Amino acid sequence: MRFGNIQALYLFWLLIGLVLFYIWSFRKRRAALQRFASEDLIPDLTREQDPKKQKLKVFLILLAVLLMIFSFLRPQWG
Repeated sequence: MRFGNIQALYLFWLLIGLVLFYIWSFRKRRAALQRFASEDLIPDLTREQDPKKQKLKVFLILLAVLLMIFSFLRPQWG
C-alpha cells in the first residue's frame, strides 16, 4: 500500500492535541468538582452523568478523527 498524500501525516499532531485536551479537561472537571463539593456529595451531583459513556464518546471522536486523517492520506492499492 502506498499513500497519495503523505503530507497529511502532520495531521496526527491534531490527534495528539485532542488526546491531551481531553485528558486536561477531565482532570480540570474533576478538580472543579472537588472544589465545589465534598467527596461524599459528588456521586449525588453527577448521578446522571455516566463516566463510561463520556469516555466512550471521547474514544469514538478520536477514532473518527483518526479515520479521517487516514482517508486524507489517500491510501492506494496496487
